[in-house]
Amino acid sequence: MHKLKKFKMEYKYMLVLCIGLAFIPIYSHHYFFRSSTFYDRGEDVVFDLATTGSSTTVAIEHAIANNQESDNDAKILDHDAITSKRSMLLLEDRVHQPHISITTDEVMRLLKRMQDGKVADKGFFIVLLEESKKLLHSLKNVYHISHPANKEGNLLNSTVTILGDIHGQYPLLLDIFISNGYPCSSHVYIFNGDFTDKGNYSLQTLTALLILKLHCPECIHFTRGNHEARKYFKRKLRKQIMKHYKDEAIFKLALEVAYEIPLGIILEGKTLVMHAGISGPTLTIADLNRIPKGIDTTENELLDEIVWSDPQDQNGILDVPTRGRMFGPDISKAFLDLNRLDRIIRGHDNVKNGYMVHHQGRVITVWSAPTYRGRRGSYVNVNVTGELDVHYFETPNVTIVEQERK
Repeated sequence: MHKLKKFKMEYKYMLVLCIGLAFIPIYSHHYFFRSSTFYDRGEDVVFDLATTGSSTTVAIEHAIANNQESDNDAKILDHDAITSKRSMLLLEDRVHQPHISITTDEVMRLLKRMQDGKVADKGFFIVLLEESKKLLHSLKNVYHISHPANKEGNLLNSTVTILGDIHGQYPLLLDIFISNGYPCSSHVYIFNGDFTDKGNYSLQTLTALLILKLHCPECIHFTRGNHEARKYFKRKLRKQIMKHYKDEAIFKLALEVAYEIPLGIILEGKTLVMHAGISGPTLTIADLNRIPKGIDTTENELLDEIVWSDPQDQNGILDVPTRGRMFGPDISKAFLDLNRLDRIIRGHDNVKNGYMVHHQGRVITVWSAPTYRGRRGSYVNVNVTGELDVHYFETPNVTIVEQERK
């Protein structure tokens, strides 16, 4: 009997100990995220990363209705009723799902905070980079997206906006969202590389794009440009990270995020959106998907070629030491025919008026950084029939309080 009581007592202590150990990871996880909470100085808590639940497209659409002019309001759609025959999330079975929940109000308040020249809290920015790296790593180098459809398979009245280089011009980014609409399930955005560098607000621009991506992964997409590389990240972005966070490890993490960005987006199976261009007539989408992730552009010859190449009027290929590879109309036609595509929409080149058609419409350049070298900028809206609506603009209407010295 004495041994039985002793066994029960020991079993009781062991049970309590096991339960206690089981709660340690939960408590630690909660403590970590609470310690990474983002506070708007002098105001209420803005980001509580311990919030449960997942981001939804409907949430950001409510923000659109509350933050836009009446003529820009988008029809709020039921996210659960939206499907896509070539949806990224359906194609990519291993797409990383963000482990943080970010509400629409939190997104909009951070965008406003950065408009005033401030940045996200250091702890939150680290989590933002870590989750973004996982999500971008889980995507193929080239993947398909399409206009959303309802449960019956009928295409909804939606828009895909494609922008070229924005080069750290955060006021421009806000101006486009205000005038053209915020990303949502019925209005998808593709940012075609070179998000940072040259502009004085590379940190704010990168933060805004990443938080929008984590909030609604299917509403915004990125391609990698030649400036998503160590050589260019070390300039404006590193300077701004060190000014605000004073932590070299954060810069290295931001660079690792850039190394995971996909190289191309195929819209409706016909339009390839990529930053610069192609390396030759026999290049295939499979070749692009075989390029390793997590590397600098200088570490892979094909990667370096496609983020630097430009179209030319003459047939053939021309190698330019300081600019990469120039490809002619015969090369683009052969590439598109081989891969069963209709056209390439690219950025990379500061063309006049921000928009230029090459190779009988098979290649189109969209440049979206008007304050760089005093040129105009543009973006294109693609409707469900594939028609392009080109929008031109000059300087942003939105201003930022803080000005950094060059």
